[in-house]
Amino acid sequence: MLTLRFGALPLLAIFALVGGPVLAADDQPGSTLLDRLKATVKEDQPFELLVRIKLKPGTEADFAAEAAKIAKATATEPGNEKFVFYQHLEQPDTVILFERWKNLTALKAHQAAPHTVPWLEFTKKIGVEATIGILGPLGSSK
Repeated sequence: MLTLRFGALPLLAIFALVGGPVLAADDQPGSTLLDRLKATVKEDQPFELLVRIKLKPGTEADFAAEAAKIAKATATEPGNEKFVFYQHLEQPDTVILFERWKNLTALKAHQAAPHTVPWLEFTKKIGVEATIGILGPLGSSK
C-alpha cells in the first residue's frame, strides 16, 4: 500500500485520491499510482482502488460535504463503475473510499475531469492522509 500525505504534496500531485502523473509516495520517490497500476493491471482490465483516508479532527463535516460532490460527479463518468465513501464506524476519523474503474483509460479521464481540481484543492487544504490499495479479482494480476 502507498501512503500519501496530501498536505505535503503539490496540488497536481494528489489525485482526487487516486493519483496522477506526478503523484509520488513519500517512501517511493518517483513512483506514481499510475505507474503502480501500469505494473499491476492490463490496460483494458477493470480494477478497484481501496483508499483509507485519515481525517484531521474538525474536518469531518466539510469532508463529508465535499465527498458527496465528488462522488456524485464521478458516478456520471464513463468507465467509472463505483465511487463510494464509507464511514469507518469504529474509527470516526477514518473514511474508506471504494472505487471501481473499467480500465486505466477511465481513470486517466477522471484525473482530467473538471470536478477533480476542486476536490484536489480541498484535500490539500484540509491535509488528509490516505493509503491506496489496488485490487482486482483473485488471480487477475499481470
